[in-house]
Amino acid sequence: MIEKYYETIIEAVDLPIILYNIPLFSTPLDYDVVKRLSRRKTVVGMKDSSGSMVDLIHFMDKLKQVGEDINFLTGREETLFPSLMVGQGDA
Repeated sequence: MIEKYYETIIEAVDLPIILYNIPLFSTPLDYDVVKRLSRRKTVVGMKDSSGSMVDLIHFMDKLKQVGEDINFLTGREETLFPSLMVGQGDA
């Protein structure tokens, strides 16, 4: 399970963690998994390389609903400008 994988890393290191959604090469991150993991103090951001603006906005909305404030990065150049337009995103 991908959530357990991230929890193991979060507990093992004292470093900032960026969650990475890259469904082409790994199990896609679920909105609720990101919501739960973002509550950890060392989780500082999320990079989405799905290429879907819909998914990126859903991740942003889900975290905003629970009051979490993490940084979002986009991993696909075709979503850079749209993500900047919604107020988020670094390449």
